[in-house]
Amino acid sequence: MSQGAIFLHFGHVASSDAAFFLATLVYVPIGAIALVAAMDLGARNGVGVARRFMARYDRAGRLAKVAAFLLVLSSSFDLGYLPSHFKLAPVAAALFSLDAAVLLGSSLLVVTLPALRPAAVILMVAGIVAYMLGGVQLDATALAAKGIEVLALVLLLAAIVRAGGQLEEEEEPTTPSVVAVDGQPPARNNVGRQVRRRARGGGRGGRRAASRSGS
Repeated sequence: MSQGAIFLHFGHVASSDAAFFLATLVYVPIGAIALVAAMDLGARNGVGVARRFMARYDRAGRLAKVAAFLLVLSSSFDLGYLPSHFKLAPVAAALFSLDAAVLLGSSLLVVTLPALRPAAVILMVAGIVAYMLGGVQLDATALAAKGIEVLALVLLLAAIVRAGGQLEEEEEPTTPSVVAVDGQPPARNNVGRQVRRRARGGGRGGRRAASRSGS
């Protein structure tokens, strides 16, 4: 093991730090669910910010929502290791804080700004590569965190591909409608036909009246 390796294992943290770690694994995801529930309640009561958030959240799709939740869950691992690294490894604590912020920010982008989902993918890949190249001593908990991020990455890519396919399907039906409109006869011809029919009817009526008067 290298001296600069960052250890991620329960045996390297105190009991109070382990309790904090377990608490973050539970309460961070619950906090995210509570936030969405609060936004939903605010939207029903007419709060503008909540209504805009829920409108975008409802359009996000199931894959994107699951990916966002997994990102929040993975960020709880990074937040859980902060107390045990503040004194012993402040650089590692800063990296954990940065990774947690990136994951939480990416989860928000995934459900609110679909156009920026590729940016979230880039940030996620950069975080995984940083773990691989940063001399991190991966144990079971760290592997679980990175496995959750990889799963979220796969779901997010699937959501991007599906959204692109839906946009193409929505754009295709516009051509037949244009053709149908172009195929309709001009309104001017219809008006001309009605005028000619009335003129013919008027001529026939005049002839009948003249014949009656002559008789």
